[in-house]
Formats: sequence, C-alpha cells, structure tokens
Amino acid sequence: MEWEVGKRLAADTDRPEARRAVALHPAPAATDGRRRRRLAATMREAYGDLGWVPESVVVRLQDVRVEADAVVLTLVTGSRIVDRRDRVEIVGRVDDVSVAEIVEAVRRHGWPSVTVEGDMGFRVAATKALLALDPPVRVEGSVLSEFEEAEIEDARAGRGMQERGTGLVGSGWPRPAGPYV
Repeated sequence: MEWEVGKRLAADTDRPEARRAVALHPAPAATDGRRRRRLAATMREAYGDLGWVPESVVVRLQDVRVEADAVVLTLVTGSRIVDRRDRVEIVGRVDDVSVAEIVEAVRRHGWPSVTVEGDMGFRVAATKALLALDPPVRVEGSVLSEFEEAEIEDARAGRGMQERGTGLVGSGWPRPAGPYV
C-alpha cells in the first residue's frame, strides 16, 4: 500500500506544474541566536581590547562591519553608528536605539569625558544618557541645567529629590506654599 502511494506521489512530481521548490531553513529563533553569535564575534574582533562580548550586547544591532578606519554598526532601526576610534557618529535617523548604542560605544572606549555635537534634541538625550552611566561620563559644554544634572545624579545614586533636602518634589517643580501643602 505505501509503495503505491509513493509511486503516485512520484508520478505527480513528474508533471511540471507539480514540481515546486521546497526547502527547509532554521526557525527564526535559531537564526537569531546564530546571528547574535556572529555579531558578537565580529564585535570582539573589532574591539580587541574588550575581551569577551556577550550576545546581549548585540541585541540592537543588525550588522557589524569592520573597515580600514572605522567600525560600522548597523542598527535594527536602519541607522548606523560609525566608530572611528576617536569619534563616534550616528548616520541616519536619531532615535532612542541610536542614542543608547552611541552611549554604549563611549562606554566601550572608556572615555571619561566627551563633547556632544548635533541638534538640541540629540544633545539633551545623549547628555542625559551619559550622565546616567555609572560612573558618569562628563559632557563638555553640557546643555542641561544644574538642576537637571543634579536630578540625574540623584536618580543614579538612588535618592529622591526630597532626600536631598532641596525643598523640591520629585517632578522638579517648587513645592507650593500655603494651605495646599
């Protein structure tokens, strides 16, 4: 019986319209794990002084390319981080993912201070992210007010605004006077 079913299937595939390409490929989860391992290996190669690079580092990355004068990280959002060892740039759309990855590039280099260039939105976002690192990266010509920088320092230290004794609530607004307190 099985033989006859097999013969009929073979006969059906002899017809041109019955022939079609079939293929097997790894499940997306397996492919993603393999891609992350490859990207992590490329990061270890590009930044030889890093030592071990875990796969979790490359979650935001689509591709890593090592060029003669730069390491180009293509993000899952399509933007690219171009790391020239003495300068790190975002090429493309600036969003939360690209800001987070450029801050990670600064952390990988171990720079104690940086100068942030770009439009005001990027400068504010990058400065806040750099100051929130532990230890914080000093930003030359910071665009944040002293109050904003103190707020970030308090958040990093795990203190609330009221613990600092400033008379301010956590939102940053002065406490109202009078019977409303």
